[in-house]
Amino acid sequence: MPWQEQRCDLTAYSILELIIHLAPYHAVRNVYTSLFYQLMWGYPIRNMRGNRETLSRYYLPRLTSLLDCLNKEDMEGFAAELKTVLSSDVEFSVKKLIDLGIAEASVIL
Repeated sequence: MPWQEQRCDLTAYSILELIIHLAPYHAVRNVYTSLFYQLMWGYPIRNMRGNRETLSRYYLPRLTSLLDCLNKEDMEGFAAELKTVLSSDVEFSVKKLIDLGIAEASVIL
Protein backbone atom coordinates (compact mmCIF):
# COMPACT_ATOMS: atom_id res chain seq x y z
CA MET A 1 0.00 0.00 0.00
CA PRO A 2 1.20 3.56 -0.70
CA TRP A 3 1.54 4.63 2.95
CA GLN A 4 3.74 1.62 3.75
CA GLU A 5 6.20 2.87 1.15
CA GLN A 6 5.81 6.47 2.32
CA ARG A 7 3.91 7.26 -0.87
CA CYS A 8 0.86 8.95 0.62
CA ASP A 9 0.63 10.96 -2.60
CA LEU A 10 -0.55 7.82 -4.40
CA THR A 11 -3.40 7.01 -2.02
CA ALA A 12 -6.20 8.64 -4.03
CA TYR A 13 -5.04 6.90 -7.18
CA SER A 14 -4.84 3.57 -5.35
CA ILE A 15 -8.41 4.10 -4.17
CA LEU A 16 -9.50 4.71 -7.76
CA GLU A 17 -7.76 1.50 -8.81
CA LEU A 18 -9.57 -0.44 -6.09
CA ILE A 19 -12.88 0.93 -7.32
CA ILE A 20 -11.95 0.02 -10.89
CA HIS A 21 -11.19 -3.57 -9.92
CA LEU A 22 -13.80 -4.17 -7.22
CA ALA A 23 -16.91 -2.25 -8.27
CA PRO A 24 -19.76 -4.69 -8.84
CA TYR A 25 -21.10 -2.87 -11.90
CA HIS A 26 -19.38 -2.68 -15.26
CA ALA A 27 -20.63 0.89 -15.84
CA VAL A 28 -19.06 2.08 -12.57
CA ARG A 29 -15.78 0.39 -13.46
CA ASN A 30 -15.81 2.09 -16.87
CA VAL A 31 -16.47 5.55 -15.42
CA TYR A 32 -13.70 5.24 -12.83
CA THR A 33 -11.29 3.80 -15.38
CA SER A 34 -11.89 6.82 -17.58
CA LEU A 35 -11.45 9.18 -14.62
CA PHE A 36 -8.23 7.45 -13.62
CA TYR A 37 -6.75 7.83 -17.11
CA GLN A 38 -7.83 11.44 -17.35
CA LEU A 39 -6.12 12.25 -14.05
CA MET A 40 -2.86 10.56 -15.00
CA TRP A 41 -1.80 13.41 -17.34
CA GLY A 42 -0.78 15.46 -14.32
CA TYR A 43 1.00 12.66 -12.48
CA PRO A 44 4.59 13.73 -13.35
CA ILE A 45 3.83 17.33 -12.41
CA ARG A 46 2.64 16.40 -8.91
CA ASN A 47 6.21 15.55 -7.97
CA MET A 48 7.00 19.25 -8.29
CA ARG A 49 5.30 19.73 -4.90
CA GLY A 50 8.57 18.73 -3.31
CA ASN A 51 10.48 15.82 -1.89
CA ARG A 52 9.01 12.73 -0.19
CA GLU A 53 8.85 14.49 3.18
CA THR A 54 7.00 17.49 1.75
CA LEU A 55 4.57 15.24 -0.11
CA SER A 56 3.93 13.19 3.03
CA ARG A 57 3.25 16.33 5.09
CA TYR A 58 0.71 17.42 2.50
CA TYR A 59 -1.00 14.08 1.85
CA LEU A 60 -0.85 12.30 5.24
CA PRO A 61 -3.59 14.45 6.84
CA ARG A 62 -5.80 13.72 3.84
CA LEU A 63 -5.11 9.99 4.16
CA THR A 64 -5.98 10.21 7.85
CA SER A 65 -9.23 11.96 6.97
CA LEU A 66 -10.09 9.26 4.41
CA LEU A 67 -9.42 6.55 7.00
CA ASP A 68 -11.53 8.39 9.59
CA CYS A 69 -14.42 8.51 7.14
CA LEU A 70 -14.09 4.78 6.50
CA ASN A 71 -13.97 4.01 10.23
CA LYS A 72 -17.15 6.06 10.74
CA GLU A 73 -18.74 4.47 7.65
CA ASP A 74 -19.18 8.01 6.32
CA MET A 75 -19.23 7.33 2.59
CA GLU A 76 -20.36 10.86 1.70
CA GLY A 77 -17.45 12.30 3.69
CA PHE A 78 -15.09 9.79 2.10
CA ALA A 79 -16.23 10.72 -1.41
CA ALA A 80 -15.94 14.44 -0.61
CA GLU A 81 -12.42 14.03 0.78
CA LEU A 82 -11.34 11.91 -2.20
CA LYS A 83 -12.72 14.57 -4.55
CA THR A 84 -10.84 17.26 -2.62
CA VAL A 85 -7.54 15.39 -2.95
CA LEU A 86 -8.00 14.71 -6.65
CA SER A 87 -9.18 18.27 -7.37
CA SER A 88 -6.21 19.66 -5.48
CA ASP A 89 -3.85 17.57 -7.62
CA VAL A 90 -5.44 18.83 -10.82
CA GLU A 91 -5.37 22.47 -9.63
CA PHE A 92 -1.72 22.16 -8.64
CA SER A 93 -0.80 20.64 -12.01
CA VAL A 94 -2.65 23.33 -13.95
CA LYS A 95 -1.03 26.13 -11.91
CA LYS A 96 2.40 24.61 -12.53
CA LEU A 97 1.75 24.43 -16.26
CA ILE A 98 0.63 28.07 -16.27
CA ASP A 99 3.74 29.03 -14.28
CA LEU A 100 5.81 27.25 -16.93
CA GLY A 101 4.25 29.43 -19.62
CA ILE A 102 1.51 27.11 -20.86
CA ALA A 103 -1.40 29.52 -20.51
CA GLU A 104 -3.76 27.20 -22.40
CA ALA A 105 -3.80 24.94 -19.34
CA SER A 106 -6.15 27.40 -17.64
CA VAL A 107 -9.10 25.98 -19.61
CA ILE A 108 -8.72 22.71 -17.68
CA LEU A 109 -10.08 24.33 -14.54
